[in-house]
Amino acid sequence: MALTFFKIKKNRSNSIYIRTRAKKFAKEKDTYISKKKSILILGLHSSGKTKQLNKLISKKEEIYKNKKFIVIRATDSISEMLDKNITEEEKEEFLKDSGIDRKMINKQYIKIQILLNKAKESVLMIDDIDKFTGKKLEILKDLVRETKQYIATAKDDKSIDKTLLRDLENKDFEKMILSTKMSYDATNILFVIFLLIVFGTGNVELAGLLMIGRYLTKDVSLNK
Repeated sequence: MALTFFKIKKNRSNSIYIRTRAKKFAKEKDTYISKKKSILILGLHSSGKTKQLNKLISKKEEIYKNKKFIVIRATDSISEMLDKNITEEEKEEFLKDSGIDRKMINKQYIKIQILLNKAKESVLMIDDIDKFTGKKLEILKDLVRETKQYIATAKDDKSIDKTLLRDLENKDFEKMILSTKMSYDATNILFVIFLLIVFGTGNVELAGLLMIGRYLTKDVSLNK
């Protein structure tokens, strides 16, 4: 399975590429991604989805110049989703445009409306989009409908709410599928180290059982 990751080239416009390698030491291939496109990052646990998203988040102002940003994660509460993405200036602007009573500005439903308005001119950046549930999911659906561009992570297409997935696919987007090969390699190294420790204690029978169990587990996973 190919190793895949983002490469942000430090040229005048900080262009984004998806860099792939068929094997660990194979020649790299770069595929350019238009900065007007949305990106859906898919991969199993420990494949590095959040790491790749964070790479773009850390350079968002350099890459997406003159844009606003909304960054939310599945672990955020509704209050966190709202408060960390709405500035006092944006509240004041909403007050001026809507004419509502200032006493209402910190009501949750008003903040949600402010965030939805902001989404129209923002890049929406979402970690673990497939793990949103309940009211957070409903807010997220509205945000995706309002935004013109998103960057989101998920396990796979099937793990995403069907209505939400349809809205994601209605945008002009690029799909990036991450490999878990690197995490598997790390797991193998840790297992070998543990096995050597068991051998070092003289418990040969336990080491033998561990090796058999590892072989059977690997055989089952390869035949899934």
